Amino acid sequence: RCTGPVSPPPTWRTRLTAVARHPRVGLAGKAALAATLSWWVALQLPDPASTYAFYAPFGAVATMYPTVVGSFRESVRSLAAITLGALLALAVDAALGPGVLVVGLVVVLGVLLGGLRALGDHRVYVPVVGLFVLVLGQGHELDYAAAYAGLFALGAAVAMGVNALLPSFPLRLVDGALAGLRAGLVSHLLYLAEQLDERLDGDGHGEREDEVERQGVGRPHLAEPTARARDVVDHLLEAARANRRARRHLPAVRAAQDGFRALERVGLLVEDLYDLLEDRPWG
Repeated sequence: RCTGPVSPPPTWRTRLTAVARHPRVGLAGKAALAATLSWWVALQLPDPASTYAFYAPFGAVATMYPTVVGSFRESVRSLAAITLGALLALAVDAALGPGVLVVGLVVVLGVLLGGLRALGDHRVYVPVVGLFVLVLGQGHELDYAAAYAGLFALGAAVAMGVNALLPSFPLRLVDGALAGLRAGLVSHLLYLAEQLDERLDGDGHGEREDEVERQGVGRPHLAEPTARARDVVDHLLEAARANRRARRHLPAVRAAQDGFRALERVGLLVEDLYDLLEDRPWG
C-alpha cells in the first residue's frame, strides 16, 4: 500500500498561530471589548442607572455569540425573559403587597413562564429577575426593574455592535471538518473493499474482520465526523448572514455547503454497502 510523504511535526509558532486563530479566542476578545465599552457608557448615565451600571457588561457578555445573527436572536430572547420576569414581579407585588409568600409565588410563576420555548436558554432569567426585583428593589421596584432591563439592553446593543464591526467567519473550521469527514469515508471504503475482496474470494468472515468489529470500527465512527461537519457548515451559513466579511466569500460558502451534501450522500451509500456486506447476496 502506498503512503504519502510524512508531514513534519508542527512547530510552537504553528501551534500558537492555530490557537490565536481559534474562533473561541476571537469571541473572548469581542466579549471583553463589549463588556468594557458598555461598562464605561453605563457609568456616564445619571442615577439610578449608574448605581446598577454592572448590569450593562453583564448584558454584553450574556448576549455575545459567535455570529451576528446569533447575538441578535439571543438578545431578543434574553430581553423578553427579563421583561417578563420584571412585569411578573411588579404585578404580583401590586396585587398582594410585600411579603414572604409573594417571593415564593413569583418564583413558582416565573419557573412556569420560563417553560416558554421561545425564550430558549434564557428562560432562567424569568424567575431570577422576578426575585431580584422583589428582593433587591424593595420600595423601588419599578426603578430597579427599569434600570435592570435598560442596562442589560444597553450591554446587548453594544455586543451586537461589536459583533457587527468584527464579525467572525469560520471558513477554516469548515475546511478541517470536511477534510476529517472525507478521510473517514475513505477509511471506511478501504475497509469495505478489503472485506468484500475476502468474501468474494471465499475467505468468509475472517479473523481481521472480527478484530476490527471488536475495536468498534464501523458506523459509529462515521456518524461522528458527519455530525461535526454538519454543525460546522450550519454555523458557517448562519455566520454568513448579516456579515460584511462574507460577501467576498460567498462562492466558498456555497462550495462548502455543496461539498458537505455530496459527502453526506456518500456516507449514506457507505451505510448501504455495510448492509450489503452483512446480507451476503453472493451466497
